[in-house]
Amino acid sequence: MNQKLFCLMFYYFYDSFLNERKYERILAGIEARIIALGIDGKKRHLNILKDMTELVKEAIREGAKTIVAIGNDKTFSQMVNIVAELNVTLGFIPLGKPNKISKLLGIPPGEIACDILSNRLTETVDLGKVNHSYFFSSLKIAKSKVIFKSEEYQIVPLKEQEINISNFDDVFGEISNPRDGFLELAFFPLGFRKHVGKSFFSIKEIKIESQIKEESVIVIADQSRILKTPLSVKISPQKLKVIVGRKRKFKRTL
Repeated sequence: MNQKLFCLMFYYFYDSFLNERKYERILAGIEARIIALGIDGKKRHLNILKDMTELVKEAIREGAKTIVAIGNDKTFSQMVNIVAELNVTLGFIPLGKPNKISKLLGIPPGEIACDILSNRLTETVDLGKVNHSYFFSSLKIAKSKVIFKSEEYQIVPLKEQEINISNFDDVFGEISNPRDGFLELAFFPLGFRKHVGKSFFSIKEIKIESQIKEESVIVIADQSRILKTPLSVKISPQKLKVIVGRKRKFKRTL
């Protein structure tokens, strides 16, 4: 394959926080490693004045086949929302915190992530969809004054609890499977010993509403995006092709 065309297959998006001087050396190392591995490509540095969605679509028009997010979990989550509707593979070079998603994917931070990109081991995974956006890992519900409604049943938490709806996350010591066509609704009562009193429900679709009609409950998507009830949540099976490491945590433990 022509080297110029090959390079266009990879398109790298740098989060704006990487403009800080402390990242200069590590970014230089990453870029040198990318060139050495023969996976160099075009680069875009993001900021608040640039529309990430339009930049990604422009990259695809130019021939990009793999979109690589360079940054933290928030960077990755933002990119998931864009590429979920596009026919591309998503790669990740983790830098900064939080970095929980990269650990689940088996991708270490920094230069080593470049070798994982080069190996191009991929998985096609489910995504969660909340209203009109997607989440890769999980939703965390800040207050348990909520009602979960489906066509068959409803769940009303009776105590203060930690609540997660997980697609691919380590929730209360259990790792959900992002390839099973289900989300896991998990409850963990506060004040209990670790792993005591927890419960899990496999779901495909559910609505989240506040128990108090005049109030909204805050829900955090992928540890970064703030949402408010009412929310409609469902699974989107086999929605995203993502590059993973060999130590990815895909083993189902539920």
